[in-house]
Amino acid sequence: GNGMRRPTMQGTNRFNLKMLNFCPDIHEFSWDPDNSSKEITFSSDYRHAFLYETNYLFRTMISNRPFMDGQHYWEIIADARTEHELKIGITTQQKFSVSNAFCDYDFGYGFYGFGQLRHGSNAEGRKYGKPFKKKGILGVFLDMDNGTLSFGLDGEFFGLAFQDDALRRGPIWAAISLLHTGGCTLISGLQKPAHFS
Repeated sequence: GNGMRRPTMQGTNRFNLKMLNFCPDIHEFSWDPDNSSKEITFSSDYRHAFLYETNYLFRTMISNRPFMDGQHYWEIIADARTEHELKIGITTQQKFSVSNAFCDYDFGYGFYGFGQLRHGSNAEGRKYGKPFKKKGILGVFLDMDNGTLSFGLDGEFFGLAFQDDALRRGPIWAAISLLHTGGCTLISGLQKPAHFS
């Protein structure tokens, strides 16, 4: 199957509201502990993640399901305890060293919370957006029809971050890298807001 769990019907004539609201092009996902850094602690639903350690290494988590095609929007809610900026975005590979940031590699595309982009470098990237660390909601929009990735913060669209043919082809996984002390909460399966064009 495609990883969708069929809702169980409890009793007779009890409608499952999730089924009534189900929209086939909305993609629900959470974080995958088996392909994420063992240093990261997850909530029981694998939507909240937190890192607390003495080392200063970027620890990466990736989604439990890849995107194969179409348009996908999700949000990352900041955790007030975060001390270091996150790297947020996507990876076109599932297996790599999760003790590095996903966007250090050529197959990773990320927004770094200082207000910069990262792709194939752990040191350089163009200025983009605004700082994001311990407050706010960061929106992420992957448009595989056009091969683009873009971000926004608290209702403000930052514009195009990346355009690349590699972003047209699945599988693509959502990814986040945390450093030292920090975390976030994922909201997946959302409709893209109107201001994300």
